[in-house]
Amino acid sequence: MARFVDVRSALAGLLLLSLSCTPEADPAPADGPAAHDWHIRGGTVIDGTGRPAQTADVLVRDDTIAHVGAVAPDTITAERTFDASGLAVTPGFIDAHAHGDPLDTPRFRNVLAMGVTTLLLGQDGGGPEANAFDEHLAAVQQARPFVNVGYLVGHNTLRRESGIGYDTPTAAERRALAGLVAQGLDAGAFGLSMGLEYNPGTQAQMPELVAIAEPVAERNAVVMSHLRSEDVADIEDAVAELLEQGRRAGAHVHASHLKIVLSTDTSQATAVLDQMAAARRHGPAVTADVYPYTASFTGISILFPEWARPPNDYETVLDTRTDELRTYLTRRVRQRNGPDATLFGTGRWTGLTLAEVADSTGRSPAEVLMALGP
Repeated sequence: MARFVDVRSALAGLLLLSLSCTPEADPAPADGPAAHDWHIRGGTVIDGTGRPAQTADVLVRDDTIAHVGAVAPDTITAERTFDASGLAVTPGFIDAHAHGDPLDTPRFRNVLAMGVTTLLLGQDGGGPEANAFDEHLAAVQQARPFVNVGYLVGHNTLRRESGIGYDTPTAAERRALAGLVAQGLDAGAFGLSMGLEYNPGTQAQMPELVAIAEPVAERNAVVMSHLRSEDVADIEDAVAELLEQGRRAGAHVHASHLKIVLSTDTSQATAVLDQMAAARRHGPAVTADVYPYTASFTGISILFPEWARPPNDYETVLDTRTDELRTYLTRRVRQRNGPDATLFGTGRWTGLTLAEVADSTGRSPAEVLMALGP
């Protein structure tokens, strides 16, 4: 099974190509009309190489860009012609950290509207089970999504699949986890994803992290990690953990959506980048991605302390540490710019801020969160 699920569908109104490019475009045909599938005419071509934009025509044949440049109208025929005057024509963007379900929403109109034509899913430790990876990719192929789809094999999923859950794995169980990683990679995954800030990945320690990264290194793939913490007090330790995992396993490691939460201190951001650059000079590849906005989308559990999240019993926490939890949540929400900056994206309060829900229910923001639970 190919690692990317190939796209054969496209939205006609989007002048964005997710097609394979020849290293050098074929010269325009000189003798007789040459048949092409698409003729994109008169757009401003930004080809992704760093070269200056140019006004040009683009010819597409058999899912391949056959020519970029001037085209005499009488030298070609095309099944479809697009007038791109005044528009940008560019290869489709690749979202290296995406979430979504091509079996549920194969059209992906939200990402296509932003020019994204390739998604890498299975992030933050999630994704299909290793034992069902082949079947999942086949189902995605059958669904014919409107974007290219690639997958990572997820560490948190594998912990559940193997039966380890929240436990500390034995040496034999670490080998079993590594075997599942290898199985997912061999089935078509591009790499391994981790979500060490999410359960049950929170329980993983370095021997396990090295074990699951070794089959990644053997296949020249990548470990993509939602770090153990992105908070200002913990970010450098979290980055150091990822770098140590890569060094010991000999694997390319990648920090997903790298940022520092609860801080605007640019000097610390520089320190983190220097930390990664130093590791890159002396070991395997180290990379990261960022997003261009000052917000995040995640589960509400991220606001709760570790001692209130699974595997701890939440009802016991409410019975024995109510005041402590209320104080913690109040401070945590304030650190994240207050209840007006916390927006519900799912559930019965979708579209409302935490402040609006608190006002409408007559409770404090912390009490709203306590009622929801992690």
